[in-house]
Amino acid sequence: DSAMVWRLAADLVALVHGSYVVFLVVGAPLALRFRGLVRVHLAAFGAALVVNLAQLDCPLTSLEKALDRAGGAVPYEGGFNAHYLFDPVLGAQPDGRANLAMMGLLALPIVAAYASLVLRDRATDRMIAARAGGRPDRRM
Repeated sequence: DSAMVWRLAADLVALVHGSYVVFLVVGAPLALRFRGLVRVHLAAFGAALVVNLAQLDCPLTSLEKALDRAGGAVPYEGGFNAHYLFDPVLGAQPDGRANLAMMGLLALPIVAAYASLVLRDRATDRMIAARAGGRPDRRM
């Protein structure tokens, strides 16, 4: 039945979206260990930041809701985080300011992780330069 295929596709988009949200939270600490993730995580966080600051509809949420509609389901009201995270936990959806505050709280550990990465790199550069008797490389 085609309705089931559309709804399954909507569920798959929701799963990808949930994975994206998890990556936003754990990506910076992972990037401390796996440097290749830095650019990917910063791009993902930047996209989420733009969508939230500009109060745009998230493209993944829009896609999930469109697929639900195509499958004959009535899509949920509000955004992904509100529907899957806050409604079940708090019993209410946050308003725009609360959502922005949550992005700010999410940004704090990310900024801290990347600041520690920069400081660690600079300390390593100084240590290497001191051993070589030269000046540290000013890459940043």
